[in-house]
Amino acid sequence: LEQLERARVLLHAVDASDPEPPEARIGRARAGLAGLVPPGAREIVVATASDPADPHGWADASVEAEEGAGIGALRERVLAALGPA
Repeated sequence: LEQLERARVLLHAVDASDPEPPEARIGRARAGLAGLVPPGAREIVVATASDPADPHGWADASVEAEEGAGIGALRERVLAALGPA
């Protein structure tokens, strides 16, 4: 948990093919992390198992890891969120 307390960016990977509403899964993750994440930490929600060309309104990024689709764009988003070291 020490690493979490120093986190500057959190990635929530959410399976876009799961029938449960993604907002419910994201809400549970946020509740479980409450009080453990530094106040200034940024959050990026990633739809996995998803076509990056078909964006989801609830996700900041979409990736299809098996084919590597969307990974480069996600990397750029994470680096931008990290900002200067």
